[in-house]
Amino acid sequence: MCVRIWVKVLEKLRVHKVNEELSEIESLKNTKKLLLKWKNDKNIQELKEFYNTKSFSGILGVERREMSHSNFIAWILNDTESHNLGQFAIKQLFDMLLEYGEDKIKNSLEKYNQINDKNLQFDNLYKALMLNSYIIENLKIGVERVLTGGRIDIIVSMTIRSDKDNIELPKKVNLIIENKVDSSEHSSQTETYYKYYTTDDKYKDDLNLFVFLLPVSIQRIKEALKKKESLAECEHFININYQLLADNIFERALNHDISDRVKFMITEYLLSLRKPSKENKGQTMATGILEKELLKEFWEDHQELLMPMFPIIADLEEDPVKAQILREVSEKITRNFKRYDNLDDYINTELKSKDNENIERLRLLMDKMESNFGDKIKVTYAPSNINIANPKSNIRRKAFVYIQIMKDKIRLEIITKDKETIDILLSNKSEIENEHDNYMDVLKKSFASLEN
Repeated sequence: MCVRIWVKVLEKLRVHKVNEELSEIESLKNTKKLLLKWKNDKNIQELKEFYNTKSFSGILGVERREMSHSNFIAWILNDTESHNLGQFAIKQLFDMLLEYGEDKIKNSLEKYNQINDKNLQFDNLYKALMLNSYIIENLKIGVERVLTGGRIDIIVSMTIRSDKDNIELPKKVNLIIENKVDSSEHSSQTETYYKYYTTDDKYKDDLNLFVFLLPVSIQRIKEALKKKESLAECEHFININYQLLADNIFERALNHDISDRVKFMITEYLLSLRKPSKENKGQTMATGILEKELLKEFWEDHQELLMPMFPIIADLEEDPVKAQILREVSEKITRNFKRYDNLDDYINTELKSKDNENIERLRLLMDKMESNFGDKIKVTYAPSNINIANPKSNIRRKAFVYIQIMKDKIRLEIITKDKETIDILLSNKSEIENEHDNYMDVLKKSFASLEN
């Protein structure tokens, strides 16, 4: 978010009524009061300071240079580098590829079996990657490898094997990563790279996985996954973005036992990802934990002022397409503010299309919550998910469990005081009572940590 843009909008907002039920004078007084609260908000000051701070790469003028990003990513993926992270980063990358490219990995394995006259099972590879029951050896990272008709940004080669003697995995694996920052694909790059690695005698017998890394939103990545499409010209490329790298590799790496120097390097790189791009309409490549927390608190503290801004901006917008997008955003946000007083109203209104068995599982879950915690918890039934907070917590507005009702499963995200997150998926095949015993103890410990 660019603070300067919001300030300009607020100047225009003063001539509009914030609340239609108020007189023009009362509305103006209310807006001035809200603006003063905005001006003195500590989060605004922290955000200004954050966005005005230059990263080291920004000072050098290479903040949006693709080769700079490729080199840094290659550095953290390399298990022989001095960052002391070992194979943490490469295994985190495999987790991402499995989540956002399962079908493409499966197709690549089928091709591997055909070429090598093998019958390796995808389930074995899937379980090995999911359970981290595999060993990586001979890891090699290359950057800017020149090919006829193109140049590979990052190439990762390794041998892998299962830690179980009776499980066979593809011996040689290559990750071919095409990296984009402010540019777009040209000259059918991804098609060229795919053809090269699947036909060249040196690589065609390997399990080749193709990755398209670009600075788009998580929503865009998920939309492409849902539609089973690649954002690259070549359909065999797995889509990931810099936000996934920031969340799953760089932010988590800071919690490892690494030197202050390495922490500084990673922090500086994260800062470079968070800077708005002048060439790409002010978009950032990733948003960090600090910004998310600041922006979330900022939004919660200033909803009364921010909510009327969207329709006002839409009215002021000359481009009809942009204006319609703003109105749709406004309607969606307004809907998400809706709250239901009880579980039955929530189910009857929001979960009509959900599986009946899954709804019954939700009822059992909420009964279990009630029997364990009673009036010690506060339940909010919002359209997107159910938030369960500890009202006695000294952590303001901190929910300690979020429940999301999906098509065939229930997702629980448990938050502890030290920001540790535990995800539990309950599938339709699970017995919910058995699962309850598994995580209810975690909830009780989390609840206790929030009370202290």
